[in-house]
Amino acid sequence: MAISVVGSSCKCTFGSTQIPIQVIPIDRVMICNKPAVKQFDTKQLNIPSLGMCSAPNNPLVITLFNLIIIPTICIPKIMTPPGWITQKSNVKIGGQSPCSMCDTCMCEYGGIISILNANQHTVS
Repeated sequence: MAISVVGSSCKCTFGSTQIPIQVIPIDRVMICNKPAVKQFDTKQLNIPSLGMCSAPNNPLVITLFNLIIIPTICIPKIMTPPGWITQKSNVKIGGQSPCSMCDTCMCEYGGIISILNANQHTVS
């Protein structure tokens, strides 16, 4: 399974859009000339917004008559620890597990954010 690098797409179960993961290339392991995504790359800088949030646990989302949900701008509140729940826990990059496709992290509002692709391309 490929290790995720900057630009890997992620999506939340309550978000309206997928976005690329961002990481600052300081003290990073580079894969395909791109910084690798690690377990605790879950700050707002890394995952700024996933569009509009419709999570009923988000206090900014308005629920009318317990029937109609009016979404609001997504500002993820990632639960750390654990950060990204990784499948590669036996491999470490700078003391953290690297992320790969299908890894997830939890938002405090109940959403599950998943990595959809590793942003590595095979050239033949």
